Amino acid sequence: MAVKAKAEITLASIRDVKSTTRYYLLQSSTAAKPAKPSANPPGGSWVKTEPSYTAGSTNSLYFTDLTVFSDNTYAYSDVSLSSSYEAATTAYNKAVAAQQSIDGMQFGGRNLLLNSSFTNDYDKWSNSGHEIVTEDGLLCGHIAGVLSATKNISQSIFAQIKDDNLTQLYTVSADIKLVNYVAGSTNPYVALYVSGQYDNNSKNAFLGATYVGGTIKGANSNLPPFNNQGWVHVTYIFRFAHKPLSMNFYIYSRDWEGDLYYRNIKLERGSTASDWSPAPEDLEETINDTAENVRTYAESILSQKADEIEISISTVTGTLTTDIQDTKDSIAETNETLSGSLETLSQRVSDQEDALLDYKHETSTYFRFNATGLNIGKQEDGDESPYSINIDNEKMAFLQNGNEIAYVQYNKMHINAIEAMDRMSVGAAADGGYFDFISTIYGMGMKWRAVTQGETTAKAAAKLMARRPAAYTPVQDDEGVFSVEFGGDNE
Repeated sequence: MAVKAKAEITLASIRDVKSTTRYYLLQSSTAAKPAKPSANPPGGSWVKTEPSYTAGSTNSLYFTDLTVFSDNTYAYSDVSLSSSYEAATTAYNKAVAAQQSIDGMQFGGRNLLLNSSFTNDYDKWSNSGHEIVTEDGLLCGHIAGVLSATKNISQSIFAQIKDDNLTQLYTVSADIKLVNYVAGSTNPYVALYVSGQYDNNSKNAFLGATYVGGTIKGANSNLPPFNNQGWVHVTYIFRFAHKPLSMNFYIYSRDWEGDLYYRNIKLERGSTASDWSPAPEDLEETINDTAENVRTYAESILSQKADEIEISISTVTGTLTTDIQDTKDSIAETNETLSGSLETLSQRVSDQEDALLDYKHETSTYFRFNATGLNIGKQEDGDESPYSINIDNEKMAFLQNGNEIAYVQYNKMHINAIEAMDRMSVGAAADGGYFDFISTIYGMGMKWRAVTQGETTAKAAAKLMARRPAAYTPVQDDEGVFSVEFGGDNE
C-alpha cells in the first residue's frame, strides 16, 4: 500500500510598527470632508497639535493617524471627525440657547414664595403630611385628607415683605384639583393664609389670606364646588391686618377625606394675578446650575474624549506590538518544533521514497507577498518556472529568470517585440480615426480607418482639423509590392 507524506514550511515576512502620529485639520463645517493624505508628512493645513475650541466656532475638526512601518512604508487611517471638538461645539450651542431662552423670558409680578414649583422637593418649606407627586404628567403637591385631623406646609416670607406697609395688597393664586371629597363634621376646609407675630405680641395670629372658595365654614365647608372638576385656578386678594414682626405662608387642611393636588403657587404684590413664575432667587439658582452643568458637561466630554483618544492610540500600538510579538513567538516555536521533527520526517520520507515516486510530479501556483509587491508563478516537481509576474501599486512586470522582459507602468507598456495577429493601430477616435498597420498577401500595409463622428461643435471640428493633415497622398507602389487606396466604401 502506497503512503504519501508531505512536509510544508510557511515563512512570513512581518513589518513592525516604527511610529504612529496623529494629524489634525480644522476647516469650515460646510466644506466637504477632506481626503486621506498621500504624502509623509501630509501637506496642506494638516498639523500635529490638536487645535483648541474657540467659542462660537463654525469649524469642524478632522484627524487621521499616520503609521510608519519598519521598512519605511506608511499608511494613513480613514479621515474621521473629532467627537471631542463636536461635543464642545454642541455644549457651547446649548449654553447659548439656554441663555437666549432665559433672556427671552417674560415675568409677571415677583413671586414671594421660594421653590414654589417643588422642583427641589420641600426645600424652603416646613412640611407636615404633604407629599410631592406627579398628577396628569405634572409635578405637584398632594394632600390626602383625613377626618378629624390637620395637615399643613408653611414657608417664612418675612424677608420678602418686611419693608411693606399695611396699604400693600397681595394676591395669592394656585392650580388645584380635588378628587372624591368627603367632608368631616368639625369645620372642614382648606386655606391659603399668612400667620405671624406683630407688635409685641408673642403669639402667632391670623394676618390675612382666605379659605379656598370663600370664607364659609362648617360641615359643607368651601370645597364641594371644586370636587371632581379637574384642575381649577383659584385667586385671592388680601392685605395684612397688622404690621408683622414675623410672617409665614400656609397651605392648611383639616377634617375631610379625598385627594387635593396643588401646583403653580404664587404670592405677589398687587391686586392682579399674573402667570406663574419662579422667584428671582430660584431663577438665579437655576441659571447658575445650568451654567455649571453645561461647563461640567463640556469639561467631562473633552476630558473623556481626550482619554479615549489616548487609550485608542495606546491600544492600537499595544495591540500591534502584542500581535507582532505573538507572531514572532509563534514562528520561533514553529521553527523549534520543525527542527525537532525534520530529522524524523526526513527518515520517514526516505523510507517511503519509492511510494512517493508515483505522486512526485506536482504542479502548483504560488502567490508571494514581498517588499516589491505580489509575485505570481508556478512550481513543477519542486522547481520554479522561469516565468513569473510581479505586481505592485505602480507597475506590473513580466519576469524571466528574475529579470524583467516586459512591463506595464502607468499608461505605458514596455516590451521588446510585439506580434499583432490582425492589425496594429495608431491614433485616437478624438483625432478622427486610426492608421492601421496590417498584414496583406503582399506584405505589410498601412491604411487610414476613419471613425464616424457624432454631432460636433465648431470648436471641436477646428481642433480636429488642426491635428490632422488636410489631405493624404496615396502610397506609391512602383514595384507592385502592395496596393493601398484611401477613401471609398471598401477600405
